[in-house]
Amino acid sequence: MNSEAQKNRQITPLSGQNSNKMSTHTQEACPQDKSPQYRCPLCKTPLTANQQGFSCANRHQFDRAKEGYVNLLPVQNKGSKIPGDSPEMVISRRDFLATDAYGFLQQAVAYTLKSLLDKTATVIDAGCGEGYYTNALAEQLSEGQVYGVDIAKAAVRYAAKRSKAINATKAQHFCVASNINLPFADNFADLICKIFAPVEPTEIARVLKSNGVFMTVVPGPKHLFELKQVIYEFPKEHQPEVCPAGFELVDTQSLTQTQVLSKTADIANLCQMTPFSWKIAAQKKQQLIEAGDLSITFDFVVNVYRLAQDEQTSCKLKD
Repeated sequence: MNSEAQKNRQITPLSGQNSNKMSTHTQEACPQDKSPQYRCPLCKTPLTANQQGFSCANRHQFDRAKEGYVNLLPVQNKGSKIPGDSPEMVISRRDFLATDAYGFLQQAVAYTLKSLLDKTATVIDAGCGEGYYTNALAEQLSEGQVYGVDIAKAAVRYAAKRSKAINATKAQHFCVASNINLPFADNFADLICKIFAPVEPTEIARVLKSNGVFMTVVPGPKHLFELKQVIYEFPKEHQPEVCPAGFELVDTQSLTQTQVLSKTADIANLCQMTPFSWKIAAQKKQQLIEAGDLSITFDFVVNVYRLAQDEQTSCKLKD
């Protein structure tokens, strides 16, 4: 895999923030121990760790899997037999990310977190997938805690297993749960990160501390545009993210690279791991894979939000 272009613009610390990182020692700070702090998804009461996993005062029990994660997604909230990304998509994304094609984005996300928070922060990676970005976030928090949350069980299983192998000394916790019903108390997190994942702004606001940070990564205008040209007769650029209601935008950065994928396995995994896998015809997909040397644009936008202090600064939902 050969990189042909440089980053469009590097992530830099927020204006005035680099020398004044957000302190996590506030009245809303989480407990100092490194044990996971979850709340019951059924009755909303605190969960306490036990030998099997976690339980609440109302005797709802959630067992810990052998990989170390806990499933906090009640069966009545699953919505489908296998919610979230399919196991095939998870494997393809895992293998593609292992090539480090998105390494420049991973580094930028980690650097942004480091510029905003101190080392004791509590961070949630909402829609963590296989933990590729979660592990990078944990590397920045020597005394903090990072929670990876995803609705796809296959992704969380791999993330937890991977975390044990490469970040055994870090306080990382993984659970299967929905971003619409996050298994955390109010005012819990210093930063919530969502990378391509759908979230509910009111739920983010509930879990985030009053001085907390909401960081999002969304596709830039030209992201994977070459794939769109294969799929659509008239491909359109990605539209900018709409500022979530109740938040104010404090920083935005763009990252763009054009890379050449020369291995057929990398091209196949890229096609399979994105929503385009449902739209591209099998014949076109095979032609794309067999052609080799695919020049592809990776285009991302990193947005940083804080809770709005009043209606004048709050982002409004579009009509």
